[in-house]
Amino acid sequence: MRTTQRSDASGASAVERIVEWERGRQEQLGRIKDTFVEVTKPGQVDLASISVALKLLRTLARR
Repeated sequence: MRTTQRSDASGASAVERIVEWERGRQEQLGRIKDTFVEVTKPGQVDLASISVALKLLRTLARR
């Protein structure tokens, strides 16, 4: 994995911007993590749960 130290106009590095982005979305990220834990449990595959998890992830990525 490559990292970059480049900054944006505000002087924040890429890592700092990611941390800030995560801080503003902790609730949504928590929901997505919980959903993926449910989806990846051993046993029967539940396509509805997978669909919900992907929809949550897409919605979060668009913001």
